[in-house]
Amino acid sequence: MQKRNPRPLFSAAVLAVAGAMACTPCLRAAEKLVLYGGHAKEATRFQFDNGKFVAPDQAAIDRQDVKEWWISGKQENAQAAAAVAPSGPAPAAADEIQTLTEYRRQGEEMAARLPGCRGVYILDDGTFMLTHDHRHVYRYHFVGLVLNESLVEWGSLKLGFSEGHSRQKILCARSLGPDGQVHVLAPQDIQVSQPQRGDVYFDPDARMMSGTIPGVGVGSVVEYIYEYEQYAPEDWRLFFPGYYFQMDLPLVRSVLTVQVPIGTPLYSWEENWNGYRPAKRPMPVLGALLRWIIPQRSPAKKSCVEVEGKWYDSRTWEKTQVPPIVTEPQMPPNDEVAPAVHASLFKTWDYLNDLTGKLQVERMKVTPEIEAKVAEICAGCTTTEEKVARLYHWVQKNIRYISVKSSLSSGWAGHPATETLAQGYGDCTDKSMLFSTLLRCIGVESDPVVLRTNDEGEFIPKFPVLACNHCITEVQLNGKSMFLDCTSQDHRYPALRSDDHGVICYNFIRDQRPIIPVPPGMLAYGKATAEQMTVTADGNLRVTTANRYSGDYEYRLRAGWKRVPEKARHQILQQFVNGIAPGARLGDFSITDPQDLNVQFKLDFTYDLPSYLIQAKDLRLFQVPDREEEFPEISLDARRYPVIYPTAEATEREIALELPQEFRIVEMPPNVNIRSRHVTYSETWTATGNRVTLRIAFERRSRRIPVADYPEYRRTLQQITAATRRPLYLEATPTAAPAK
Repeated sequence: MQKRNPRPLFSAAVLAVAGAMACTPCLRAAEKLVLYGGHAKEATRFQFDNGKFVAPDQAAIDRQDVKEWWISGKQENAQAAAAVAPSGPAPAAADEIQTLTEYRRQGEEMAARLPGCRGVYILDDGTFMLTHDHRHVYRYHFVGLVLNESLVEWGSLKLGFSEGHSRQKILCARSLGPDGQVHVLAPQDIQVSQPQRGDVYFDPDARMMSGTIPGVGVGSVVEYIYEYEQYAPEDWRLFFPGYYFQMDLPLVRSVLTVQVPIGTPLYSWEENWNGYRPAKRPMPVLGALLRWIIPQRSPAKKSCVEVEGKWYDSRTWEKTQVPPIVTEPQMPPNDEVAPAVHASLFKTWDYLNDLTGKLQVERMKVTPEIEAKVAEICAGCTTTEEKVARLYHWVQKNIRYISVKSSLSSGWAGHPATETLAQGYGDCTDKSMLFSTLLRCIGVESDPVVLRTNDEGEFIPKFPVLACNHCITEVQLNGKSMFLDCTSQDHRYPALRSDDHGVICYNFIRDQRPIIPVPPGMLAYGKATAEQMTVTADGNLRVTTANRYSGDYEYRLRAGWKRVPEKARHQILQQFVNGIAPGARLGDFSITDPQDLNVQFKLDFTYDLPSYLIQAKDLRLFQVPDREEEFPEISLDARRYPVIYPTAEATEREIALELPQEFRIVEMPPNVNIRSRHVTYSETWTATGNRVTLRIAFERRSRRIPVADYPEYRRTLQQITAATRRPLYLEATPTAAPAK
């Protein structure tokens, strides 16, 4: 199944004119047909029959190519053109019923092998075509069997397109009910609207088409076919077919076809075609040379096909009887593990580097306005790094995230830096372009880089394909390369958003594709805590804790507390300490101003845990609050997929425990020092009299745990879990109060 299908539909004019007339031949004294793309055809009379406009001495024109039909200087009213049957039950030819019935048989046969499945993808068939006149065409044919109410939504089509840039034809939209009745979606029941402008994304040319296939319920077969056409791409070479062949439901048949004019180079490759295999990072030069020298066998079937009198090289990939993806805790996204095919017209990055790099450089002009703003922002700074931090925080807080895109240049390279500065808003690309320009004013080399965030799965293209969804900034400072992401408003310099960690990024200006490193745990997602704990003679516990955060841990707390009114903070913290132990009572607390990015976020508070000690015959058990660790990601004995985390993680905790004279220490937990390839954990217990000191350190250095490392990793986390559950054993003197 294609990822991020371009599923826009045809415009309102086509629906109103051609769609409404599809069923009935008619004759009108017409003057002009306005076609998509701005062209017009004129004739004394146009006849509409069998879905085409026909005039003497002119080639027939498909109804879906017509935007407007003008008659005697006036636009034809669609409803007056022909009477159209409404959506609902419709007579169907015997062969159509036979086809739908066969689809049902295939779906039910697949479902019988997987009891309890919510539905079945019976047919998932997509075709990408680059035409001889450089149009991009995509046709998609879907058939599915609904077995659960949650999939009735298959009958609701909500598809977008871009007015003036693309169009679409709905070729079929129907359902077959359990009673054998065929229901058809009529063209006049499809609505086209302009999406409401959101707070973040806005495209003035965006349109949304919606329609509901009637009769869809549990037991229905749903079928639709549509054809999307980008008839005027700004650069026809940017043709990047991509398709995925496995989903969360069973699939009977999935097909991808890619067609290009004969002689047009097409470079394609498969991922996970014979089962999941982790993507390989870029190889050294020798390995790369061997990859090109040694031919790779492809499962694609190649042929030459004729379409509308033109010949095309065609490649087809097919999979049948595909089971659903079986999920595992913290596994990679489906896009990373499913069988997939990707294709490109490029063998090297030269063209994309030249195209995008030039657009970016043109938009990063340093102007007097930009120089004046940099001087204002950096006033009082004494070091270059201080200036970088000041500019970083300024862009974060003062350039609002709003995406307004209407062209290839603004989409790929952003708006000019001067424009973003003047407007005070922009998306990730715009903010990165502006930030890079500001940094160049202070003599710091910096470039925008694009990437695919790690929550979308690891994707390492073998040929140039732009499957990116984000843009950040690469900065050269003190002889080292670092990355900063102005999109986040709550990351304190030099912290980088965790979904940027560990991915390949693309620097088109320098023709480089570096891998963004995963920071050490304390910088990536860190917490350092100092705690004073005091046990009273009657077994109560008072805890005073001072917490310091870094990386994404700091970001999450800062962003969260920004939204909490000051008068509600006590209630939120009270709920938190109740989660540590029921009956906990919150005392004093203090929180760093979450709006101030110049200081580390700190959270200090005191709480009481009444009757905290546990009595076991003559002993009292003390378990350090919030110490026990659980790792649900290791619940499986074996895994098919790696364990995935947002980033690395580390915590450090130093606890000073004061015991009353009424208790003496019987046994302390043993010191622990657990080390493995991906994680380390240590506990150090010391006691002087009735004062106990505990130091805990945990660090997971890796973001991805490969399947081959899972057994060792699982044993390590199990050891950590066991260590954190060992209590401190105390013995009460005869004068000590009984514990609950």
